[in-house]
Amino acid sequence: MSNVINLTNIKNVINDSYYPLLSDKNRYLVLKGGAGSGKSVFLAQKILLRILNGMSKGVKHRILVLRKTIPAAKKSVFPLFKHLISEWNLSDMCKLNKTEMSFTFSNGSEVLIGGLDDPEKIKSIFDITSIWLEESFEFTIDDFRQLDLRMRGKFGDYYQMMLSFNPISKNTWVYKEFFEAEKGGATLHHSNYKDNRFLDEEYKLRLEELINEDKNYFRVYGQGKWGSLEGLIYENWSTISNMPSGSHIYGLDFGFTNSETCVVDIARKDKELFVEEKLYKLKMTNSDLIKWCLANMDEGVYVYCDAAEPDRIEELKRAGIRAKPARKGKGSVLNGIDFVKRHRIYVVEGSNNLIKEISGYRWKTSADRTVDEPVKWMDHALDALRYGAWTQWGRKETELKVLWI
Repeated sequence: MSNVINLTNIKNVINDSYYPLLSDKNRYLVLKGGAGSGKSVFLAQKILLRILNGMSKGVKHRILVLRKTIPAAKKSVFPLFKHLISEWNLSDMCKLNKTEMSFTFSNGSEVLIGGLDDPEKIKSIFDITSIWLEESFEFTIDDFRQLDLRMRGKFGDYYQMMLSFNPISKNTWVYKEFFEAEKGGATLHHSNYKDNRFLDEEYKLRLEELINEDKNYFRVYGQGKWGSLEGLIYENWSTISNMPSGSHIYGLDFGFTNSETCVVDIARKDKELFVEEKLYKLKMTNSDLIKWCLANMDEGVYVYCDAAEPDRIEELKRAGIRAKPARKGKGSVLNGIDFVKRHRIYVVEGSNNLIKEISGYRWKTSADRTVDEPVKWMDHALDALRYGAWTQWGRKETELKVLWI
């Protein structure tokens, strides 16, 4: 097997804004950017290129790629590396261990993917040469400092800690550590969707429409600038390791090109709601969705769907799925949100898209005034949660109140 890699055309697959960072050797490489800016893809590309270049120099890398939890890593950075390795035709020189979420290259270099929900396992990994913290806000300053200490000694190349995130708020350790004052040995990079020439035009248009919905959302997710996501709708929530056993329902929000099709699993106990993201995917036809539902859903469990899609709901029903339209009508969105807000919400770890949505879901603002209407951005999983919870349990509670008046 030859280790000679042709990288002459590599610039064709890397965005111009990021290309100079391939040669950046500072200990800290901090990528702050908006949605769709390509920062995560670039860091995965840089890691692979460092390994490939190291093959010709006799340098062996051991690079740790982390999300806060293992399920989140399994749904995000792990498939990203699998995709790039396949796209770059590197499979013949790379051994994949799906169980350990690791990639071992022919010269012994490794990419190790994991989460800090298993800290003892991370502590047992030695000779780390670089680390990438994806969604850096998920981590703590103590996480960062402990991991930073893991990169030491001599191995023939430079150590680098890489961070990537959307700048949701300055009230974070990332801002205080890298942006409040100049930090030695740090490269700070800013990007937004305009820096990603591979982004489709429909997604760009959706980002640009944010300015008409909420200027602060556009500032954070469109422009990639520091924002302050005040007026959060759901604040009474936390994560939990597993869904409780017992009866449950599903909520489903249809999507296709510019929005994800989402399915969430929902359970309720007294004033507690438990929710787990099960599906979050673009460009799913109804045929794709039916196949997924039949393969992944518990048979006979109710699925409450976006009522605006009666034809799609009917197709699901004819396929044997217990699909029903979600409760709708005047005030149903606000009433549904109010019903969900009356509960303590537990989100199952690894529901990374749902967690991102609930962390930033907020009321619109107009002329510095809060409006009783949620921002329509990154809300598909939360819509699915509202469809299911409000339709299954909210109606019954309303009917009981009327009965006793």
